[in-house]
Amino acid sequence: MPANSGNYTVGRTAAISAVVIHVTQGSYAGSISWFQDPSSNVSAHYVIRSSDGQVTQTVRDKDTGYHARSGNAYSVGIEHEGYVDNPAWFTDAMYRSSAALTRHLADRYGIPKDRAHIVGHSEVPNNDHTDPGPNWNWAYYMQLVGGSTGGTVNLDFPAYDTLRSGSTGPQTTAAQTLLNAQGFAAGSADGVFGANTVTAVKAFQSARGLPSDGVIGRQSWTALLSAGTKPVLREGSSGADVKRLQRSLTAALGRAVGVDGSFGSGTAQAVRDFQGSRSLTVDGIAGSATWAALQAGR
Repeated sequence: MPANSGNYTVGRTAAISAVVIHVTQGSYAGSISWFQDPSSNVSAHYVIRSSDGQVTQTVRDKDTGYHARSGNAYSVGIEHEGYVDNPAWFTDAMYRSSAALTRHLADRYGIPKDRAHIVGHSEVPNNDHTDPGPNWNWAYYMQLVGGSTGGTVNLDFPAYDTLRSGSTGPQTTAAQTLLNAQGFAAGSADGVFGANTVTAVKAFQSARGLPSDGVIGRQSWTALLSAGTKPVLREGSSGADVKRLQRSLTAALGRAVGVDGSFGSGTAQAVRDFQGSRSLTVDGIAGSATWAALQAGR
């Protein structure tokens, strides 16, 4: 089902180096129809249906879709049926189908399987969109892109232990999963902290400006758990990004912050405590400065 020829440009001016994740804010059929409408002046390369993960290509990879403004020339755009504020649209069938497509694109075009190259529409420079939004489960998606076919890995713990070479267990599995999702090859997430995991931890620490000792302590846990987008979250917010914030605060503060995906008074107090102890503006809102401090392992 090709897009209208006026809604994309034949050829590219740059090599493909990124995949951009979108949410349609509408239906699967409606989005395809919109790309075929000559008046729309928009298109993405692929559209994925929520119910069963069916994939429809509307623009060839070699051509430039009109989906991400400044990112059009170098990216492939994947639209996902649904709405950013309703996580029910993001089915497991959709996640798995999309991740398989992204993995194929990454392998074909040599795109690193990390969050610097597999990005949300909101993360592309000079864009004003918010998709895929706070309900998109980046950790799970990147786990699938990395090739895992198992279920979700538990990332939620009341405390995060210091891990080093020889450590074993579910927290080591969680750390390996997070490292792999960020493009630092820890090998199989088998729960055994071996040589590959040490190397991946050191590379991650170096990239974040942390002491490169290969040991996952408070700072490295905080940076690992918080990695990703920087949405503004406040009381009343909910979804996967709130869970990511709650895990990060648990590691940073050294005390349990309930991981339920609901930004209530307890989470707001934890944010204020973190902000106050890091000389940030104390407002209980997780904005760009708070996320930056968490992602730096402060």
